Amino acid sequence: MNSLEILLRKIGRDLADKQVARFWKVPEEMQQTPCDFFGYTKTGRAILIEAKKVNRPRLPIGTSPGLKIHQWNELCDANRARAHGILIWQRGKQFKLIYPDTITGKSLAWTDGNPWAIERLEEALACVLIPPAPLPPA
Repeated sequence: MNSLEILLRKIGRDLADKQVARFWKVPEEMQQTPCDFFGYTKTGRAILIEAKKVNRPRLPIGTSPGLKIHQWNELCDANRARAHGILIWQRGKQFKLIYPDTITGKSLAWTDGNPWAIERLEEALACVLIPPAPLPPA
């Protein structure tokens, strides 16, 4: 288990304590796991998280060290089913939180979008996992 996965296990416990969401690490013993973490939000929406710690400037889709094709397909299928299928890419001390349906092409460039400091990963996950407040009546 790498440092990103260890951090995500801690964040999973913290978000559960805050009643935002619950997610757990998928056991390594499972062959071709669909993702690294799975769980649900406080409203019951499913969560699948794939965590990649890759220091290269591009994250390929379908080949190592990037997203394997079955991982890509699971995240996309989860999003189509209205679950949270999230890719977290850490590079150095920064990360990107990515929904796969926003990616076009066979790889993702680090220069696409703005990275966040790794210390803000819990904050970023909480923001996307908490449902928006309902709009007041018109």
